Amino acid sequence: MTNPEETLKNLFSKLELWMIKPLRADVRKHTTRNHFIPFVVFSILIDNMASIRYLGEFPDTPGNSNVGKRYRKFIKEYMPAKYKKQRHPLYEGFRCKLVHKFQLDSFDIGQSPASRKHHLEKVNNGNTFLHSQEFLKDLIIVFKKLKKDMVGPKAKAEIVNSFAASDYRTWTHG
Repeated sequence: MTNPEETLKNLFSKLELWMIKPLRADVRKHTTRNHFIPFVVFSILIDNMASIRYLGEFPDTPGNSNVGKRYRKFIKEYMPAKYKKQRHPLYEGFRCKLVHKFQLDSFDIGQSPASRKHHLEKVNNGNTFLHSQEFLKDLIIVFKKLKKDMVGPKAKAEIVNSFAASDYRTWTHG
């Protein structure tokens, strides 16, 4: 990796342009025809941020993926405290089920204003409820925190150096 600072700056710009901004526009309207789709993008966003942050610490090797370790550690260390006890279900029942089966396990999702207050609460069927606006709000906070740790004058050298030593492959398109 030639210039990790420039690479990181570019990565965060792309995450903001391709994920954060479209999610803000879509989720705030409450009119998403399929409110399932923002949650797929939420999972991809967490996956990307976890890889950017922890690929140097937990690299993948042939036949051994460390996606789960990165995802759970990212939730534990970056997400607000209310998510920490959910890190295993968020990886297995949210991320893995969405990515591999396009379904959810252990979670119900919604976007109505009336259900917003139930974010991360257990609902009648025992599942944890995720509200799109609350989840997005928290992910934006996390995105800003991670960006501050990795880009700019307050970047933490050990985190940037870990990224620089990783095998992170940047996107090759626009």
